[in-house]
Amino acid sequence: MERTLTYTTDHFISPLPVNHFLKQKGFSSQNLVQLKKDPTAVQANGIPCFMNHILQPGDTLTLHIHEEHSSEKIPPVELPLDIIYEDEDLMVINKPAGMPIHPSMNNYYNSLANGLAYYFAQQNCPFVFRCINRLDRDTSGLTIVAKHYVSAGMLSTMIANKASSGITREYLAIVKGSVLPSEGTITAPLGRKEGSIIERCVDFEKGESAVIHYRVLDLAVNNFNDSHSSFYHKTIGGYSAAKLQRYQDIIDYHLVPEIQSLANDLQRGQTRADIDSSLQKLSVINMLNTKYIILSANSTPIENTARSGNAWFVENYQLVDTPDEEILSLKAIDPEKTAIIGRDFAQAVAGKNIRFDSTATIQLTSYAPNKLTYKTKASQEQLAVFSEVYYPEGWQAYIDDQPGELFRTDYILRGLSVPAGEHTITLVYNPRSAYQGALISQISSILLILALLGSIIGYIRKNRKCSSDQA
Repeated sequence: MERTLTYTTDHFISPLPVNHFLKQKGFSSQNLVQLKKDPTAVQANGIPCFMNHILQPGDTLTLHIHEEHSSEKIPPVELPLDIIYEDEDLMVINKPAGMPIHPSMNNYYNSLANGLAYYFAQQNCPFVFRCINRLDRDTSGLTIVAKHYVSAGMLSTMIANKASSGITREYLAIVKGSVLPSEGTITAPLGRKEGSIIERCVDFEKGESAVIHYRVLDLAVNNFNDSHSSFYHKTIGGYSAAKLQRYQDIIDYHLVPEIQSLANDLQRGQTRADIDSSLQKLSVINMLNTKYIILSANSTPIENTARSGNAWFVENYQLVDTPDEEILSLKAIDPEKTAIIGRDFAQAVAGKNIRFDSTATIQLTSYAPNKLTYKTKASQEQLAVFSEVYYPEGWQAYIDDQPGELFRTDYILRGLSVPAGEHTITLVYNPRSAYQGALISQISSILLILALLGSIIGYIRKNRKCSSDQA
């Protein structure tokens, strides 16, 4: 396998060694060791150099990746390959069910590795099999294969750091029976089933953590006057006598029309592709991270593939003058790309150097009713939108334990300016009224105790006096 990588050092950086520069680019220590083995692999401005060579601003660094040997014990076999994507560094293959990833006992000639060995042999190209995400034999789906050791190192690191890399795994499973979780977050560790190398099951002793956060839209009930769904799931509907007026406005102006539109589409008996197209139009339902739509108590919920997620970075924002403009603007924008901010919160973004980074990531890592934690990574300052209702009376934001300024966006959601780099964002509910109530309750309790003690002491003194008088 032959591959040439070229980098030009930024004019604004300070001089630094080649190995430090490459580590900043995502090269692993093992990658650097492999490059050292070839004296011509690393060149600065066209001249071979060592890893301790000092790069100057504006230098051109060229890497020649050269592999002559192929994987041993993987015989080439002509097998059908569904190649979804391929470039000089990687391949994405749709592996069918029944095909093992690599040769094993009783599967020596029918694996994905066998098919790839044949694929590259036809091109007279050496190939070392480096599968990044392995799938079980009976599991179908996308798998990533690195075409050289550098891309293998980078992709493996991204898989290991999936919380910040943007590479995630999503599985669809066929289940028996019906599942009725008591909450909208399913938390259950998954592990191998005893006696099987393929099956997985819930294992609270040896399983790895698995958490799912979602909301549902139940079309089988009067969604905003029925709390049945809210008992079992996090839902965008339900009933409460203490409903925020802004959320009621969202219901009236956006959710009801979008639900009606979706219901009309579903009644026409569309294909899954048509349904997905209809879901794309539900901008407000999607920005509320509605993952499942319940049609009836006896039917399988529809998964909403167009949902926006728990949080996202927007490309830009629009300032509007009135609440009416805020709520009406939601019909004209894509909430995943544009945030609507009222003038009363203009100071929250004033003077910020917000520049959209398409590679930036934000991910919810833990959820509790009074505390949410997110991990972010970005090269520039970003504007984050959280799929959570804005409520200033108690909710506070912290960026790496330092206070951040939450503001209202998209009429009801929370917004936050996030600095460049890797950060931990925590949203915590700490209402002042709770502390005031606790303080008042504590003082009241102390006063009651003092009053009780006073009464007891008075009673004892009175009895002593009576006894003394009688004597």
